[in-house]
Amino acid sequence: MAKHNFSHLSIITPIGVSELIDRGLRITDEMFVSALGEIHPALLPEPEMTFLLRQIDPKAERRGRPAKEDPSPTELAADIRSIERTDAPVQFLDALGNRLISGKPFTEMTRGQKAAYHFERIRVGMLAHGIAEEFEELLEPGITQVTHPILGTWLIDDVKASPRRRALQVTNDYMRSKGYIAPITPERLNNIISEYRTGKTHKIS
Repeated sequence: MAKHNFSHLSIITPIGVSELIDRGLRITDEMFVSALGEIHPALLPEPEMTFLLRQIDPKAERRGRPAKEDPSPTELAADIRSIERTDAPVQFLDALGNRLISGKPFTEMTRGQKAAYHFERIRVGMLAHGIAEEFEELLEPGITQVTHPILGTWLIDDVKASPRRRALQVTNDYMRSKGYIAPITPERLNNIISEYRTGKTHKIS
């Protein structure tokens, strides 16, 4: 039986990029470069195409001053948006023009770092949520310290604060001592917990 070749499904095209844009995804510079390579004939004449790739390709050399004959990013973006081709959808052209004008790189590495930060924030929120609930169950009115059978004994800064506020303060102290979080306020820690639980930011009660 002949083997099926699905390699074409990994090819990034302007149409595929447009579909990702419609789904609300941000396009990386590498995706723009790959999609441009699938357009035949090229989207722009040689000088403009070279300039475009020099602006958005993470691997491109950017040494020296721009040549006098080079267009400005704004001018080139306008030329790109005016293109009418069936193999280059409007969404793709608009996004490419926006990227050119912004001058702000967004690479696969950047996206990976953002994803790592997002998942780390979820991890911290999940951990803090569980610890705070356990500490809150152990709190009694007027006590100046609370002892957890596993997490140890921790001082309470404000014995008159609400149980939630006291639990957050102790949780914050514990997580900072273990290196789970950098120094932050209990209020910010509460926001991280709220984002983990509901996706919204709430004030401490």
